[in-house]
Amino acid sequence: MDIEGTTPTKVAFLSVLEACAATGSVKEGRQIHAEVQSSLELSRDAKIQTAIVNFYGKCGLLVEARSMLDAAEDRCIVSTNAMISAYVKHGQMDRARELFDSLESPNVSTWNSMIKGYAQLGHIATAVDFLKRMDLDGIQPNTMTLLTLFDACATIPAPAEGKLVHASVDRGVDRDGPIATALVYMYGRSGGLDAARAIFDRLPDRDVAPWTAMIASYAHNGHGAAALELFQRMALDGSPPNAVTFNTILCAHAGLMDPSWDLFVSSARDYSIRPAMEHYVCIVDLLARVGRLSEARDLIARMPFHPDPVAWTALLGACKLQEERDLGEFAAAMLVQLNSENDSPYVVLSHLYSKDG
Repeated sequence: MDIEGTTPTKVAFLSVLEACAATGSVKEGRQIHAEVQSSLELSRDAKIQTAIVNFYGKCGLLVEARSMLDAAEDRCIVSTNAMISAYVKHGQMDRARELFDSLESPNVSTWNSMIKGYAQLGHIATAVDFLKRMDLDGIQPNTMTLLTLFDACATIPAPAEGKLVHASVDRGVDRDGPIATALVYMYGRSGGLDAARAIFDRLPDRDVAPWTAMIASYAHNGHGAAALELFQRMALDGSPPNAVTFNTILCAHAGLMDPSWDLFVSSARDYSIRPAMEHYVCIVDLLARVGRLSEARDLIARMPFHPDPVAWTALLGACKLQEERDLGEFAAAMLVQLNSENDSPYVVLSHLYSKDG
């Protein structure tokens, strides 16, 4: 723009700073910051200041981001939130907490950042405590607040805290699609299939997400037949499965090869889903588990893409369990070819050799 004799507008600066933050383009972002500093009007603009804080924060340059925030003549809540988010992203919760505590009136985004940070670190009790403080402060949790907490409680898992959060929110909130899906996952991961199914059944409209969550809940708890029945109902209900649903149902039949194989071979015809790498790997793992090692090897060879280490690792692990030395040596060689610095194949081979005496 400058070369053409046109002065960049504020909108242009904001757009470029956002792009630099998203792509981690530190050199270019610094150049834009330098240009901004040459303009008194732009350097004092709150949106520009926030964009610069955000840029440095997302790029991990936290000292520069904080320096920019502290230098602002009229610090706004948005720029402070950007700084807190940067601290959270890089695991510096003590600094995030210090800045949070300095605020007189944090908004819902500020609270969400703190809750997200503690939840990501596995500090669920602290995250739930922030939810309680948020309520006492008169700030209503939004969808992002609840999704963050329910997802964290599902991942850890932390069923007691999840139930506590669920009980504390307004009735009917679990009929919201994304929240209901997160709740189904949360209860399903901790074995609460009755609670998960009750939430699923109450949903007035179901897209692919809650169907997949309920199928995954059955699969996670070893109820392959129930997962398959729900998968078939899903298709009849007019909700076509996606690749994630398909991978979930394929892996739902641990040790039951035939149902998964039938789904795999009919995926393109019946569901317009072209099997991806993870689908092939799932079938390889199932074949290996039931002792059909040669078929697993042949399927890897027939993949329409280059096999990844997960496929060969599944085969090698099965060779170890079934003491199949020759095929184990082949799978190990393929793994070493993919990553020569990985020594785990040699460990498995040493186990196989020791069995031979």
